[in-house]
Amino acid sequence: METSRQQAPTALAAFAHNGLTTHLAVSEELYAHVVIGVRP
Repeated sequence: METSRQQAPTALAAFAHNGLTTHLAVSEELYAHVVIGVRP
């Protein structure tokens, strides 16, 4: 899920709270932040 730098921590917490393993992919060059969540 694409998100902002400011919203990434909240999105990561929401994904983890719902049982997903999370990862944050960041491209400073593109100013892009993507929260990834997968079922363990």
